[in-house]
Amino acid sequence: MTKKKESKWYEVLEPSYINECLCRAGEIVQYDGEAGENLRELSDKEVRAHMKMDQTDEPDVVDLDAREADLNAREDDINDREKKVVADQERLDLALAGAEERAKDLDAREAVIAAREVAVVDKPKK
Repeated sequence: MTKKKESKWYEVLEPSYINECLCRAGEIVQYDGEAGENLRELSDKEVRAHMKMDQTDEPDVVDLDAREADLNAREDDINDREKKVVADQERLDLALAGAEERAKDLDAREAVIAAREVAVVDKPKK
């Protein structure tokens, strides 16, 4: 019966392809194969320190607040642009309605003028 290889923790010393993943220098990986010169085996103490650091790493509250403020500013900008577009569309609709009304008035005047011209041409001479 063969003994199953135990995975060990390593620090990646140079960019490497490990466990079907491209790893950057400085990353900590678990690997059960033969380690080459690109990996440095970590002691149990280093592994525990790394695990503890991973558990205590929390996103920087200041960064989250800054991101939220930036997103709120972007959202306000989008809302302002949307309001401007709606207002512009309403102005265009009113202008179009006014233009259509003026066109109807002009057509009516032209019809009256055309009717007068026809009446003048058809008027018998004495």
